[in-house]
Amino acid sequence: MINKEQWRTATIADIFAEQGYLNYSETIYKNLLKKEPNNIRFKKGYEKLLDKIKSYNSDFSGSPEPSKEIVSLFRDWVTLVLKSKKLKELNKFKSSYKT
Repeated sequence: MINKEQWRTATIADIFAEQGYLNYSETIYKNLLKKEPNNIRFKKGYEKLLDKIKSYNSDFSGSPEPSKEIVSLFRDWVTLVLKSKKLKELNKFKSSYKT
């Protein structure tokens, strides 16, 4: 049976990073570097990950407007879904009286 530490490899950390799970990847690399601080592969992978994190953070370090826009769009979407649901119910109710 494989224990938790056996699957926490640099390859898995890289896969997590590619999928956007930067925190998981960082945790794995930190643990790997604790065990083998001189491992070049781990150092390079961790540096690459840190660059990705910095890039990600700089992309979203501007004004909070994008998040407000997302909240507004989500609110509009929910409103439309609820209206659509009510409309379907009304049409169903209307058709039940026609027959």
